[in-house]
Amino acid sequence: GDHRDLHVRSRRQRQMCIRDSSLIIYAIQLSNLSFVTNFQYSQLIWSTIVNFLIFGVPFDYNKIVGVIGIIIFGLLFIRTEGDKEKVKV
Repeated sequence: GDHRDLHVRSRRQRQMCIRDSSLIIYAIQLSNLSFVTNFQYSQLIWSTIVNFLIFGVPFDYNKIVGVIGIIIFGLLFIRTEGDKEKVKV
């Protein structure tokens, strides 16, 4: 019944969480930590957009400030990483 379906769904969600976490750990091992965390923060932006478009969850002040902050710091990171690459060459 419903209880069994809920148990199967929650088990799948745990498996997906473990798989996603393992992939993130592997990516961190292969590359720069700050590069990988940029992508993790971008997930917050996409989830906010998807929640609004699909589920109708409205934007509030905290979400807007957070998304703007993530975008600004992500762009700053890209800029400083580009400057580091120029120095190496």
